[in-house]
Amino acid sequence: MTAEDTDEFDRRWAAAPPRLTRRDIARLADRSLAAVRKWVVEEGFPAALPERGPQGTTYYPRDAVAAWVRTVATSPHRRGDRLALPAAAGRSENAADTGENALTAAELAARYGITRRALNYYARRYASAPDPFPPADPTGRRPSTAVDAWLHRHHSHPPPRGNPPKARKSTPTT
Repeated sequence: MTAEDTDEFDRRWAAAPPRLTRRDIARLADRSLAAVRKWVVEEGFPAALPERGPQGTTYYPRDAVAAWVRTVATSPHRRGDRLALPAAAGRSENAADTGENALTAAELAARYGITRRALNYYARRYASAPDPFPPADPTGRRPSTAVDAWLHRHHSHPPPRGNPPKARKSTPTT
């Protein structure tokens, strides 16, 4: 993180309330709520506060969460996870790091005309196969060219939308 990023990070988190919900953490870290749900179960994520809000809302201590996010943002072991950067900068750098067009599950599903559920099934089912489904980076994006190649090898998908369908042989009717 550069000094400007650190200052931006500190300002953003200092302005937050002392108790944070998962939604607050997602907004402050500029990540999806699904990503924060994954973080909460990771070892080392700060424990929830004992008090609960309306409808059982879980709160987390701001300072502990900010320290954890800062650690994750600067960790060399979490390649591509640039949590403290603004959304546009972090995502464009992630795509540039891979040298490919990294897409979310929703974008990939729309591209192939399949559901996100089907795409996530491939990821789970073939994670430990000899030819595994391409893994997602920490932001949940997958390199589209790797997914294209995997799906092509497995013949388990329709062609990407936008490509013309193959010509069908027609038999003359009389």
